[in-house]
Amino acid sequence: MGAAGDAEWDEYKAWTLAIQRARVRGIGILGACNQTARALLAPTEPRATSLTLEATVESPHHGDRFRIGTALGYADLNTRSATTIPIVTQSGLYVVNSASPSGPIVVPGGFFQPGPSVTTGALRPRSRAFENNLNLSLSLAPDGYDRAGWNFSAEGGLSQGKLREQLSGPVSAGGAMINVTAPPAVSCLIISTFTGQCVRYGLAVPYTRAVFETPGAFNSPTQTQINTYDLRQLDNRYSVKVVADYAIPFSSPVGDLKASLGVELGAAWWSAKQVRTIGAWQEGPESAFVITVPSSADGPVFSAKSRLALSGKTTTQWPLEWSLFGSLGVDAAELTLHGVGGANALLHRARATSGYGATLAYELPWALRISLTLQEARTPFLQSWLAPGATQGGTGLGDPQGSRFDLREAGSRAYEVKVEKTF
Repeated sequence: MGAAGDAEWDEYKAWTLAIQRARVRGIGILGACNQTARALLAPTEPRATSLTLEATVESPHHGDRFRIGTALGYADLNTRSATTIPIVTQSGLYVVNSASPSGPIVVPGGFFQPGPSVTTGALRPRSRAFENNLNLSLSLAPDGYDRAGWNFSAEGGLSQGKLREQLSGPVSAGGAMINVTAPPAVSCLIISTFTGQCVRYGLAVPYTRAVFETPGAFNSPTQTQINTYDLRQLDNRYSVKVVADYAIPFSSPVGDLKASLGVELGAAWWSAKQVRTIGAWQEGPESAFVITVPSSADGPVFSAKSRLALSGKTTTQWPLEWSLFGSLGVDAAELTLHGVGGANALLHRARATSGYGATLAYELPWALRISLTLQEARTPFLQSWLAPGATQGGTGLGDPQGSRFDLREAGSRAYEVKVEKTF
């Protein structure tokens, strides 16, 4: 019995020792796991990396350097006609040819002997002008369009403009106020060679009336009615220009922006043709009278501008980019004027130009980009008028009608749609 009990006790102690050793090993393994977990979960210092957030938000085409595009544009010009048709109040004598010195004063049937006149007003034709544009462009950004550096572009195209001046319809100066009740002043118009007696008398009474002094080579200096006044002018400008801008990206509270400053140089060939038609009712043997005055001009125009722009991307999910811009410069033209009968003159003028506007661009698939631009500007346009025997500014053509030309400034509002391919 004693020996059997000792054996069982020894076996029990061996199992107890084995269990304690296994427990110690488990605790060691769990501790190591614990330390590994704590090491993995502990905060670590950021490691240096070549990847930055800026690289993840750049345009998918930031590496592209070229863009080719085409644009269609339309512009309304706020022009004012330089032509005025003076309205004068005229006084004088209304004379009736009568066989008797006491004959009646009949209206109509007599003729007017004008006296002093005073200008009391003027008619000005309505003017409307607009332009259509078609341009092709190629641009280069050696460092990419989203990077700092120089951007270069070249553009060429055709601008076709139309200008029209006209009255709304026939305009009458009104009838004459003839004092038929006044005692007439009697004069002898025809004396008989046989009797020496007066056989035809002129009976004159005072009158006042309003008349027009329409510019142009009419048969009489005044007209009682303007039937038509119409000027049609067609302008064509074939132009090329080159632009150099320096872009500077920077960060701001509203996001990443890009400022650019540059210059633009351009040259164009400007040609204009016009026909002016004036119809009036005048005094004299030919009462209804119409004159037509054709003329033209052509020559080179050179331009230089400074440009400033600020652009950025919208914060929406749409791939939109906006731009605000402005420009200031000068246009210099040297146009040869051509008139009726070989009349020629040279018009040399320089006019300041300015403009500001905004562009909204949308990135399309296949590396395409479409943009819409709205611009307000001051732009030169060719204007003409008739001023016989007077200077009234401008350059005279030297024709019988007294045509004069000048380069004037007009406010314009322009719209442009442009499609570009980036590669």
